[in-house]
Amino acid sequence: MGVDPRRIIKRGAAVFAALLFLFPAAGCSAGNDGVAAQERKDAETPSDITLLTIGTADSGGSMFAAGAAVAAQMNIEDDTFRFNINASTGSVQNIYDLLEGRIDLALVSASVANDAVNGRGAFENREAEDLRAVGALYTSVSNWMVRADSEIRYVHDLMGKRAAVGPEGSATELAGRTALRACGIDPSGDGFVNAGLGSGADSVEDGSLDAVHGFAGVPVPGLLRLAGNVPCRLIGYSEEEIRAVLDENDAYTSVMIPAGSYPGQDEEVRSFGSKCILCVDRDMDETLVFRLAELLDEGRGPLSENGGLLSELAADGFMTEGLPVPLHPGAERYFREH
Repeated sequence: MGVDPRRIIKRGAAVFAALLFLFPAAGCSAGNDGVAAQERKDAETPSDITLLTIGTADSGGSMFAAGAAVAAQMNIEDDTFRFNINASTGSVQNIYDLLEGRIDLALVSASVANDAVNGRGAFENREAEDLRAVGALYTSVSNWMVRADSEIRYVHDLMGKRAAVGPEGSATELAGRTALRACGIDPSGDGFVNAGLGSGADSVEDGSLDAVHGFAGVPVPGLLRLAGNVPCRLIGYSEEEIRAVLDENDAYTSVMIPAGSYPGQDEEVRSFGSKCILCVDRDMDETLVFRLAELLDEGRGPLSENGGLLSELAADGFMTEGLPVPLHPGAERYFREH
């Protein structure tokens, strides 16, 4: 390809890249000894290896699983690539980390990307004009889960209850609080707390919270585990409430969660979602992004088989249609040519 890895590798990626499957959520801090080890590792990196760090989210959610799956498949397609999977609080942090050079690729919810490029919400004072897309991977969907013995049937029944809306600054929190507003509930109430899927699900299991919200691909791993531990069910929205949600952010779409997505879920549930996009900075090398788009496209078959999280990749146009941010020129050129 003629790509010089030294122009691509961000400082900090090399230390953990070779340990992807042993330590997928490796941390980022180190003292002087860590810096020295980092520099030795950089010096030892073969010149034909490209090391990249992908920002994902909570390890209990789909974004983390999708990032790991895509990285593994790209490495199968081209073993000159190595990836480090970086867990974070989600889309907002990933965009800031990407634009500030701490990571190379970021998984970002389309709803947050829409806010970022339009200078809204968490990006009110910093429009993310350099954000670019490689392609969409799957659709994140709003999932609210309660114990089966709860009297809560719909999201509007959460008024006066205690629920985990998602990690602070995440797409899950944004979707959760947007949904509460659409249902006539003040989302700033003391009962709605920030928590990751893992801790939120544990709190529903032990009864300290009434509900937990996940905004991820269906089934959400943390919620699937919860429903396997204790009898649980999903709660949904009315049609009017979904319309109110869609009016708040045009990157959201109406979605039905299929029956059988979780243990004991006998009926489909009305909800909403948005695409999860693999993003890069506008300044990333065009030849490199062309190759990443090519690897993602070539891996669509294995990634989408068996009806799993990434099954939507099999649909023609899913990766490139309806995105709130422009494709990177390298990705645009690849998809135009193919």
